[in-house]
Amino acid sequence: MSDTQQRVLSGGAIGTGVGVVGTALTGGCITCGAVIGGAVGAGAGYVVDLHEKGKIP
Repeated sequence: MSDTQQRVLSGGAIGTGVGVVGTALTGGCITCGAVIGGAVGAGAGYVVDLHEKGKIP
């Protein structure tokens, strides 16, 4: 896997976990929290990758 793929995947996994825990604690829809958290985490992983490559200051 490339660095980009690893960062997006790990960001998505972390986001999914945070989304599940967050919605479980607040009594929300756990599936919704997992999906939203995964998407946000994957996006954050991609942004971190761009920053590491110097494409974002």
